[in-house]
Parts: sequence; structure tokens; C-alpha cells
Amino acid sequence: MTIIPLSTDGTIPQGFLNHIQSTKIDPEAPTYQNLFPGIANHDVSFLIDGITKIISTSRNYMTAESNFALILPYINEARNGQVAELLRVSAKNDQVCNADLCARTYLPPLFASHGHLLDALTRKELSDTLDRYKIK
Repeated sequence: MTIIPLSTDGTIPQGFLNHIQSTKIDPEAPTYQNLFPGIANHDVSFLIDGITKIISTSRNYMTAESNFALILPYINEARNGQVAELLRVSAKNDQVCNADLCARTYLPPLFASHGHLLDALTRKELSDTLDRYKIK
């Protein structure tokens, strides 16, 4: 079991948790980012899979970019299959693969390093999409 101490008022946990720094959160608007470091410390692979699912549900370009940014601090710890899955869900969701930051900045290095792990059709579709965003 993973325990992630959260503080809504800036106080330090008491009792058996007093040796663990708590994360201060806004109780009216907690965010994923408040929880991710604690989850990553316990099981970064689980976190990467979860963020990939969040990315796959992006419904507009702006959300796609902000969702994709969630995975960036953890991407270097992703297994090859996890990066391939991230590329697959990005290719399937046109809000992700056509979001400017994703298409120009986030996806190209991942595609360069892991695109060979995709099936031929997905690789071609994603390559064509990313080629449209290359700065010439």
C-alpha cells in the first residue's frame, strides 16, 4: 500500500507519518500532479500506464498538450513497450498527434527512438502526421 500524505493547510503530518514530508494541495482543486510523485516512488510503471490512459482520452488540442506534459517527467523510466503504447494511443487520437506541442516537440523524439516498435500502418500514419508539422 502506498501512502501519500497530503496537507490542505500546510501542516506536517503527525504520529507515524511525521518523518514524511507532505504535499500541500488546494483542497478545492487537487491535481494529478499532487499525487504523481508519490505514485512514481512506489511504482513508476503503474503511473506511466495511468498517464497514457489519460492521454488517450484527450478531447481537444489544449488538453492533449497538458495531458502529455504529465508524462514527461517520467518518460525516461518508461519501458520500450510503454513508449510504443504511448505512440499508439497518440496516433489513434487525432487531438494528441495533431496538437502543436505534441506534434512538434513531444512525439518526434519518441517516434525516432521507438517508432520501429509500431505496426507498419500505425508507424506510417504517425510519420505522415509528424512530417506535416516539421519546421522547414
